Formats: sequence, C-alpha cells, structure tokens
Amino acid sequence: MTGQYSRSAQMRASDFNQSKDFEQQVAAGLGEFLVDYSSSTDKIDFWVPGFYLDVKEKRQKLTDRWHLLPGVPEEHLVVLDELGTRKLMQHYPYGYFLIRDVPGGNRLFLASATELCSVERARVNRWTSADKAKGKLVFDLRNFRPLNDIVDVYKIVMKDLLDMPWKQSPCVGEIEPGRV
Repeated sequence: MTGQYSRSAQMRASDFNQSKDFEQQVAAGLGEFLVDYSSSTDKIDFWVPGFYLDVKEKRQKLTDRWHLLPGVPEEHLVVLDELGTRKLMQHYPYGYFLIRDVPGGNRLFLASATELCSVERARVNRWTSADKAKGKLVFDLRNFRPLNDIVDVYKIVMKDLLDMPWKQSPCVGEIEPGRV
C-alpha cells in the first residue's frame, strides 16, 4: 500500500468522543466487577476477573485500498492496529476484542486472542502524513462470534474459559477452513 493517510483534528476529536461513549456502554454492560483502563494508552480497556477486553469500532466503510482479503466483501472487513493486537496478545489466551461495526448497523463481534492469531488476515503498513508507518491487520468479521448484546460478552468468555479452545486441535474461527 502506498500513499499517506491523514485525519483532521476535528475528525480525530469526533472519533475519540464516539469511542468513549461506546466504551462506557460496554462498561455498563459488563457489570460492577470490572476495572476500567479505557483512559490508558498502554493498557487493555477493561479487566474483568478472568479476562481482558479491548473495545474497537469500525466507524466507516472501507475504501478499495483495504480490500486485501480475496473474495471478502467490504461489509465483512475490519481493520485493526497491529500494535493493539500485540498488546492484547500479552494476555493470551484471556484477551478479547469487542468489535462494533457501525456502518454495518452496529453489529457486534467478539474476537478472542486465539482467533486473532489463527484466522486468515492481511498485514500492511499504513503511512501517516508524518511519514511514519502504522501496522494494520485486515480481518474478515465473519471469523468472529456475532453478539446480540454487550451483556453476551461475559457468558461467551466464561464458556471459552471452561472449554479452552486454545488447547484443542481443530481450527478456531467461525469460518470453516478447507480440508486436505
């Protein structure tokens, strides 16, 4: 990918305020026993006894330059920061992303660290106007578990903690991989 990417101060402020609103909705949905680190720049947003949860949003449709997974329509693509994913992996297998797809009708998806390191993805550097690279990962949202409500996060994670899919042999992710 070539070219540079920049956002105005107004765009960044709007994104920040909207993300804070969603983080507060998530905090309310997780209950009273969480620790909220969502104001930190170097920690995962929430710790709930037993797991860590980072909140991410797809706020706009992706341009053609992000269509890096062959055959995957735009409405199923999401771009995550590689740095944020590496931070989450520090808490493997107890780390999760809650992803809200705003242009897709506020769809919710839960992605475990196990799924993030296992499912198909595309990896690229996005260059900023300051000529700095930011690693990005492009995923197919259909690999992750859809949720009806934020409150579903807790029961799904608790089921994972009991089932321990990271210790099982079959491929993880919602999309069934090919057979050989």
